[in-house]
Amino acid sequence: QKLQKDGHQPLGFTMDGDGNFVKIEDQNTGKMVPKYDHSKCPYAKVHKALYSRARHKKETVVEEWSNFHGAPLLFASCRSYKDTPEPFGAAFLTIFKKAN
Repeated sequence: QKLQKDGHQPLGFTMDGDGNFVKIEDQNTGKMVPKYDHSKCPYAKVHKALYSRARHKKETVVEEWSNFHGAPLLFASCRSYKDTPEPFGAAFLTIFKKAN
């Protein structure tokens, strides 16, 4: 949340007209939490694309140097030890561009 609000990062949290986070009730805990849409987050898109490649190349680092879906990155990579639909146990490395 801090990255989106203070760091002006393009994350998937929904903001209201005053720049505050829209809150919804978490179905598991009942707590009010910021509304998040992973389909709007470029970092989630980068990680999903990397994992879809890495899961088929077990124990190999898969790199990305250019297709960052609008995220301000220099480099991203992923390594997975197994081929499963979800990235449990996968390792991601993300290097951000220097801020202005």
